[in-house]
Amino acid sequence: MLFPTTILPDWLQLIAKFNPMTHALNAMRAALLGGANFSQLLPTLEILLLFALVLLPVSMLVFSWTLQRTKITGTLSHR
Repeated sequence: MLFPTTILPDWLQLIAKFNPMTHALNAMRAALLGGANFSQLLPTLEILLLFALVLLPVSMLVFSWTLQRTKITGTLSHR
């Protein structure tokens, strides 16, 4: 994540596209080092918004399930 994904092998570049941090760092890199304006950053920001729209409800469901499980079992461990 600390370097551009373009130097990675093709199969790792594909995996990196499913990591929101990759898109966030690309946007930051473009804005800070490349002087990109908002319209140039918009496609990347839209991808990050899609990640948020999917991952935020999923994380809330998992948290809710974990909280219910903890209330029933009294612990977070599997044993």
